[in-house]
Amino acid sequence: MSVINEEDMVGDLIRIMTSLLLQRLTLSAVNLKGYRQIFN
Repeated sequence: MSVINEEDMVGDLIRIMTSLLLQRLTLSAVNLKGYRQIFN
């Protein structure tokens, strides 16, 4: 049972990390678009 629980925790951590990375990428893309609009 402990192995299954550890695997679930690892899966949750991977999901959280990927979601955070995606959020940062989208935020950076939006910021780049905003900067381009400001400079243009």
